[in-house]
Amino acid sequence: SAFVWWFLLNAKIVSYYAVRFSMPTRHIAALVSVLAVPAATYDVTFLVTREIRGAAAPTTSPTRSQQCAASSPCECFGGAARRRSYIGSGTTTDAGNVVALDTGAYFSGSGKFYSAFNGNASVEFFADSNYEAFGLTYRDFSAAGADGLAAYLTRARALNPSLPPATITNFNASGTALVEHVAPYQLIDLSAGRTLAVLSLTDPTHLAVTSPDYAKRLSSYWRALVGTLATLRRLPQGAPDVIACIITAIPVSAADVAAAGSTTAAETAALHRLVDEAVGVDVFLLGIGDAGANQAYIRRNWAGDDVLIVPARGLKYGTAIDNITASFTDSGLLIGASTAVNAIPLDCTAANDSTTQATLVSRLSEMDARLGESVGDLTEPLDSHTRAAPAPSDAAGCSRLDGTAVCGCRVAACAQGAVLADSIVHAASADVGLVNAGGIRAGVGVGPVSTGSLIEMLPFNNEVVRVRVDGAALREALMHSISALGLEDAATAPRGSFAQVSSSLRFDWFFRGRVPSLSHVYVKPFGRAEFERLNESASYTIAVPDYLAGGGDGYTMFAGRAVERIGRRQVDAAAQYLTAESPLAVGSYSERIRQAPEQVLLQVGILCNGEAAGSEVQLGRREECDHMHHVIELLNDKTDGFLDDLLPNAYLEVAEAHIGCVEGLGTTAVAQLQQALPHMIAAVGVGCSSDVAEIGSPSFRAAHAFDAVVLSGSSTATTISDEAAYPNVARLATNEYGGGKGNVEVAAQYSWRRISVLADDSTWGRSAAQAFVDFHVGRDGGSREDILNLNDEATFAFRIADFDDAPDEDAKLELARGLLEKLAALGTRIVYLVTKPSIQERIFAAASTFDLLNGVGFGWLGAWISEDALRLADGTPSTAAIAGAEGTLGMLESFDRNSPMYKDYWARWLRRSSTEACSRARETSEQVVFCDVDGVATGSPYGYSLGFAETLLALALALDADNNYLNPEFVASADALYAAVRNVGTAGYDSISGRVQLDEFADRLGFFDVMNLQVANSRRLAETSAAEHEAKEASGSEAHELETALASIPPRFQHSAAADGRRLAVPLSQSSVSYVVLGWWSPQSDDPPTIEGGSVVFPGGTDDIPSDEPPSATAGSIAGIIVGAIFAVAAAFVLLMVAQRRHAQRKIRSLKKELDQFRDTVVGVRCVAADFDPRRIAADAAGAVGATTTGESSHASLALARALEGNSNTVAAEAAVLPPPTEKRIPRARWFWQEDERNLSKHQPSDVKQPGNFVSYAGSVCR
Repeated sequence: SAFVWWFLLNAKIVSYYAVRFSMPTRHIAALVSVLAVPAATYDVTFLVTREIRGAAAPTTSPTRSQQCAASSPCECFGGAARRRSYIGSGTTTDAGNVVALDTGAYFSGSGKFYSAFNGNASVEFFADSNYEAFGLTYRDFSAAGADGLAAYLTRARALNPSLPPATITNFNASGTALVEHVAPYQLIDLSAGRTLAVLSLTDPTHLAVTSPDYAKRLSSYWRALVGTLATLRRLPQGAPDVIACIITAIPVSAADVAAAGSTTAAETAALHRLVDEAVGVDVFLLGIGDAGANQAYIRRNWAGDDVLIVPARGLKYGTAIDNITASFTDSGLLIGASTAVNAIPLDCTAANDSTTQATLVSRLSEMDARLGESVGDLTEPLDSHTRAAPAPSDAAGCSRLDGTAVCGCRVAACAQGAVLADSIVHAASADVGLVNAGGIRAGVGVGPVSTGSLIEMLPFNNEVVRVRVDGAALREALMHSISALGLEDAATAPRGSFAQVSSSLRFDWFFRGRVPSLSHVYVKPFGRAEFERLNESASYTIAVPDYLAGGGDGYTMFAGRAVERIGRRQVDAAAQYLTAESPLAVGSYSERIRQAPEQVLLQVGILCNGEAAGSEVQLGRREECDHMHHVIELLNDKTDGFLDDLLPNAYLEVAEAHIGCVEGLGTTAVAQLQQALPHMIAAVGVGCSSDVAEIGSPSFRAAHAFDAVVLSGSSTATTISDEAAYPNVARLATNEYGGGKGNVEVAAQYSWRRISVLADDSTWGRSAAQAFVDFHVGRDGGSREDILNLNDEATFAFRIADFDDAPDEDAKLELARGLLEKLAALGTRIVYLVTKPSIQERIFAAASTFDLLNGVGFGWLGAWISEDALRLADGTPSTAAIAGAEGTLGMLESFDRNSPMYKDYWARWLRRSSTEACSRARETSEQVVFCDVDGVATGSPYGYSLGFAETLLALALALDADNNYLNPEFVASADALYAAVRNVGTAGYDSISGRVQLDEFADRLGFFDVMNLQVANSRRLAETSAAEHEAKEASGSEAHELETALASIPPRFQHSAAADGRRLAVPLSQSSVSYVVLGWWSPQSDDPPTIEGGSVVFPGGTDDIPSDEPPSATAGSIAGIIVGAIFAVAAAFVLLMVAQRRHAQRKIRSLKKELDQFRDTVVGVRCVAADFDPRRIAADAAGAVGATTTGESSHASLALARALEGNSNTVAAEAAVLPPPTEKRIPRARWFWQEDERNLSKHQPSDVKQPGNFVSYAGSVCR
């Protein structure tokens, strides 16, 4: 009834307008058609094929390209004859609004058809299909290049002139062979005068590898779509009614994948962004991939319009045709609820086009004749899954991903990959072979193998090339191979970048969390019988497909390297290998790629005394901290041959914080580590005892929820041995019961009793001072009066805060001056200095600057031997401190420099460190990242560097014992971990610093080197230059030979010669200041320190032992001495004046004679070019590289460099003692000669000077 009512109403309207305006019949008909339907809609049907890749014959599976050989057609899918019955037959596409599209890769990429006919057969089927539009993918370019693609398209359009050009919306074809064969869009007429526009976007990812020049011509999807949509809106005939866009693939970067968690997620995000922004596109057709969903779905763009997205859903190789019907309003808007997407399966229910079938049969027969010849036999099948599948219960060599065992060429070693990788090594005579699993597309059965079967397995016609790389690049390639195994969809959508490797390569990998990591790598180079560990600096030849050599599948480490082509395709190499080895048995291949157990993540905080980088960094502290980072690096690398069996399935995650030294930074440093490492089990480093006491106390732990074990590398305060007061604290340095006693033993050797102890009020300062006092007073005949300032709190425990809070360095210098003046007032001759290096520098500088307790007759002992005491706050050498510190004696924790483990460690350190690295932020991508203060190859680690390194090794041994680290309850218990550290230490073990033994309080029981600060200037070094030369000639470049040769150099200066021959980066200057090893001492021994008496230097550079008693003299003797001295000086002055007068008279006579001679010989002189200053001779000579001077001029240049033997520690510095003469501008001189009076008229009057008939030389000759 509603329809009748509507019809009668319309009839009245039409009748009225027909009579009222006398309308023609055709107008009346048009009006009737408009009023007849309330809202008009129309449908467009798309018939879409995807990624046929030359599959003309039916295949064995809807998702595989292997040609079907079964007699029953129901076991076969697709084929050109079945496709022809739906597309191009006239049965569907002639109907209204039915459009046939192909998304690209029709004729090339997979299958035997292309290999047999090079595309000439596929093009016949393509031309006969009558596609209204088609796209192109990288496969179309890579098969035969752009020229081959142009020839293919030319022939297709010659066979079918109605074929349109290929559509690539984001491609600039100008100036190429393709310019006449591609277009940015295709317009297709629909019924009722409507128009469909088809766009197609080509992914540049793979094209960048196969055809980089053409990839550069591809613009971004977003830019191409925006520009083309604008063009379509401005067409003279108006904008198209419907717009469909083909996307061959969605380009995403590795960063996109990592951020999204999987490739599919990254592609989905990119696609949705494109859909949202590309307002005007109604339908998106994906050529490959299922971004967003595995079924068609509707998404609304930013304009609120419905957009149909149709994923590929695995429809490729022409095994099915996508049948898509989309409904639109009359205004061109998609009606999302009215769309329908169905795949037409081309199975046995589909009809064959008879003409096409006959052609196909003929072509297949010809193909079999060409490719059917057997090349060899297999005794076992190559039938691994080409992607990934759940593993059988007895399968070997599979991978476990997310708890599920999976096998296949894209996740583990596989049979096809083993044979193919071996075949390219055989063809290229290379060390190793790599084959990307994405290039393996089928298997091969037992028995005779034809070329055609190999082509089905390797359909891409890649060429084999040989590339030379270093071991580091090979390791990077293997790391990239496994990198995608941690993605969420690794088991269901594995990546083709996984590499199959030849039998000459083996590697292990493991998960650390969800991140795959590379472990051991072994190589058997070509022609060798045994495997060897991969050497990252060695050179290897690898055989790879040219696709990988160009950087394909993400192997960018190969891109840009020189390649050597061997003239064989992968298929050719496989055929030749099979022929040579026939009958071929694959054998075992699972050992090539092995998955190790997942690694346990252990978080360890590093508390550094120094800053990480910048102008405030103290070089020595930076080196100490970097040794900890170096040990972490070695422990985490399970393939470098250094303690690889220690914590084999663990990874130490670290973060660094600056705690300083007695700077009150414990709270902020620990909080920084806790934020970075929420599951921190230990904090290592923390060198100063006050800081250890702060963060190790129960009150601090409770207040800051800090229960990690603390391992200090240099804390020595005796009070921290109290386990109740400082629980779970271990120290890899011998406490002050050793160092203090050792310094007392040194004092005893020189009969020093009257000593002042200059110590700060820090925890360590008080402890170290008291330990020294207790041992010193406890000597035979000792008393408390032997410590001159024992009751003077101002010097015996001066406030460290006064120095830290001082406004500048001058203020600190005055503080130091006050301390020294107080000691001088007590008659002090020997000082035991107990404070941190930065304050030591100010005290030594004050000693030399104000001549307090300085020079000959005084002695200094140091509780903390450190090169930083010789540097200013900015890291530059402090010449004043060096002058004041000369001759200082002290104890420094020693190590066994002859142990093989130390030599191995030190060699590795030298490869990874330099002086330049001290001044820049650490970049782990750099080969040299760690700070070495001096860069001396035969030097020693700075200060307590090895103690800091040992904190990590002690921790690692405790975790490794009984596999403690695999027990979560143990790892979570600080008490258990500390007990394990103590147990390992009390049992003792050999380590990089020698034998490590801890006492019952987990403090180290070590031994000490006796150190002496010595300064050697140019004059002194000149005495040993001949011996140095002979030593270097005798030793060459080998360190152990140089140590023997140095025996010919006087012990006092051996450190200078050692540095000259072995410095890594900084050349030896004329002078050096060095902490020289004089001997050693063990606290566990009753013997005194061994000191080479003749090699000791005391303050002032003397060998004379200073006395602890001040010089004694009576008033009378002093007066006599003064009177005698005055008389002697007066007599000497008179004699000097007489001698000077006589010398002056002789000099004047000599100069007059020389002037007369000069006047007679200056005829040839034209002008004076520069003044002559004789003072420059000595200064310039001293400043020359390698120059030395003699006598008193030897102080002209003092260049201090770290140069040492054994465990000596040195500091580089430069100080110009004699400044160069001040430059003074001299007026230009005019020179004259005396002319004969008869010739004066021949000269310009202005050039004649009278009296004397002098004539000026021409100014032009004076340059």
